[in-house]
Amino acid sequence: MEASYEIDSLNLITLSGWGYFGSSDSDGTSIYNASNVENILTRKYSNTEKSIYDYGSGSGSVSYQRTYKKPDQNLTFSYSIDASPMNTDATNSIDPVLNYITYAQKSKNDALGIEHTVQIDYYDPLTKKHLIETGVKYILRQNTSDTKIQRYDETTGNWVEDMSK
Repeated sequence: MEASYEIDSLNLITLSGWGYFGSSDSDGTSIYNASNVENILTRKYSNTEKSIYDYGSGSGSVSYQRTYKKPDQNLTFSYSIDASPMNTDATNSIDPVLNYITYAQKSKNDALGIEHTVQIDYYDPLTKKHLIETGVKYILRQNTSDTKIQRYDETTGNWVEDMSK
């Protein structure tokens, strides 16, 4: 989406934005077999995984443009923000068949990337051969990620935070 408002013939404000969000689910089982040099099965287990992945991206901006009575001379101020959230939730369960232990783990990660941009630009054609063109731009990027891992405790029947991460 985009919208502009012309305050008068020399001043313009513009707002814009877009975004998308989605989700993906995955379920699967894999079988692991290990054999010795004589091709005798020494270890076997199955791994069942279930995961949910949420993602997206959004962006918005606002700008102000001042045009002067002198042709092509202008001053622009702009601010934009971009955000990209990403969340994953996965559970793995190991079911032993031969010479392996039961194991179950959950992991959850909430992540977010945000970028702020502030910009000022000035353009002034002094003559047909000389001009002033200058600007300043500041970008601040912030990325956060919070991961929690839990293991299933067979003795208590509870999920316990894994402190070894």
